[in-house]
Amino acid sequence: MTKVEQWGYVALILLVFAGAGPVPLSGVEIRPVEGSSGMVVAGHPEAAAIGLAVLESGGTAMDAAVAMSFALGVAEPYGSGIGGKCVILYHEAASEITLHVNGMDVDGQNLDIEALTKATSLERAQGGLGVGVPGQVAAMELAHSIWGKMDWQELLKPAADLAEKGFLVVPGMPVFFERRIERLRSGDEIRRLYLPDDAVPEAGARLANPDLARTIRLIAERGRAGFYEGAVAQAIVDAVQAGGGSLTMEDFSNYEARLSEPLSVDWQDYQLFSSPPPVKGGATVLMVMKMLEKHDWLQPGTFLRAGNINDWSHAFRLVYPSIEGALGDHPESLSKWKLLMERQNLQALLEAMEAPIEAPLVANRSWSYNDECTTHFVVADRHGNVASVTQSLSHHFGSGVVAPGAGVILNNSLKNFNFWEPDSLNSPGPQKQPTSTIAPLILLHEGRPSLAIGLPGGQRIPTTLVQVLLDQLAFGRTSGEAIASPRVHLSRSFSTEPDSHLIQLEQALPAEEQAALQEFGWEIEVPEDSEYFGGVAAIELGPDGWLTGWADFRRTNIAAGF
Repeated sequence: MTKVEQWGYVALILLVFAGAGPVPLSGVEIRPVEGSSGMVVAGHPEAAAIGLAVLESGGTAMDAAVAMSFALGVAEPYGSGIGGKCVILYHEAASEITLHVNGMDVDGQNLDIEALTKATSLERAQGGLGVGVPGQVAAMELAHSIWGKMDWQELLKPAADLAEKGFLVVPGMPVFFERRIERLRSGDEIRRLYLPDDAVPEAGARLANPDLARTIRLIAERGRAGFYEGAVAQAIVDAVQAGGGSLTMEDFSNYEARLSEPLSVDWQDYQLFSSPPPVKGGATVLMVMKMLEKHDWLQPGTFLRAGNINDWSHAFRLVYPSIEGALGDHPESLSKWKLLMERQNLQALLEAMEAPIEAPLVANRSWSYNDECTTHFVVADRHGNVASVTQSLSHHFGSGVVAPGAGVILNNSLKNFNFWEPDSLNSPGPQKQPTSTIAPLILLHEGRPSLAIGLPGGQRIPTTLVQVLLDQLAFGRTSGEAIASPRVHLSRSFSTEPDSHLIQLEQALPAEEQAALQEFGWEIEVPEDSEYFGGVAAIELGPDGWLTGWADFRRTNIAAGF
């Protein structure tokens, strides 16, 4: 596909978006995109086209991931960017090894724990207090040094150009601006950049950020030093401190991305890989999947029957507090995870699933936000290399802080610490990474990659992934059927006791199944927003090398291949 054809493809996709209108909660139609030489699925058509061009020019999946990562940070300013975190799951075909790069945000060495703990949730979410040192730039540079082969400057140029000319606001995007209108009006810089004329941009508009373009070009020229040292770092530090945070230039210069083995479990004849601690979304997915590996489902055929959802919900209800008590940025987390995954513990949890739930507790500390925002993208190249990447600012538009002259929206990741249990492994402390529900996944079948998958959506990430995987692997449905099916979610509790009782679901779930769930003792809620459950991005890799991309239109996802 030539560059002209790529941009023609983007124009066609935009017409499809324009004609589609809001996605109803009655479900979505998922159309496959097929190819034999390369495939990308991402949250914005211009970023997808940039990644596809890299693959067509002979770049690896990691090269394409670098280009798309920076481009998505421009084109989805509410979801991710160089002011936030990034985790990379990468399977290298030549070595047959899957590894993980941790670019999570980290707090500073001078963290004022008392101030952060005493602050309100709004104070931690908005302004400088909740900003951690961003990890996306360091993670991408490290991953590129291992698996990339194209020139770093060449890969970052399209993102810088996109920031200079302005990204296209596609249908479905303005709602993310509308929901965070107060945050967008909370600072002069973010208001100037993303609320032109003090109004939410309309679909079809372009939003430019010349300051961000200059910052990306500096990173292209100097690598990590262009971000973690010098004028950009100083501008960010000054903005954070002015907003009540305590980050320093030394915190920036000391930041290092972490390369490690991912978590993995065997599941029948598959191997499932995801992010290790302090990320806990992947651990949650793998633990629930392993619990239910040999489960005798009450109602076969589809996951979406009340008896099956009841069992699935009990599994999550028991796993949530186990993960909450075991994971954090702490040396003990990995050993605690291994203990959780021992057969006798999983068996005990399975037996506990049989107990009926009690009446909902009044003090159920579950997340009520629907504004956790992230982006997930997947890439596969002609050589069999696969990248599954999640990056985030935490909330929509992060903290709302933009460093003057740098154009970088900063995260509010420090809100993700545990502030109510002092002994938690996820309690705040100097130079610690808070946990996150993100969960990039790669599945191997008979030693070969068969699926790369993930999504944005805050606490809905683990529940959606388990639902989709079970629908495919346990119930034999296709990827398209599994992704398009009505979603269910068990609201997560912050507690280390199993006090989650609220099931949220899309309205397309038949009324008789909803009524049956209530008879089992669950509370039922139907959110109004179609994008609440997040949009899955997935690539299937056939044994013959054929690639199929799946873009869930609950968000603005696009699949493109050749």
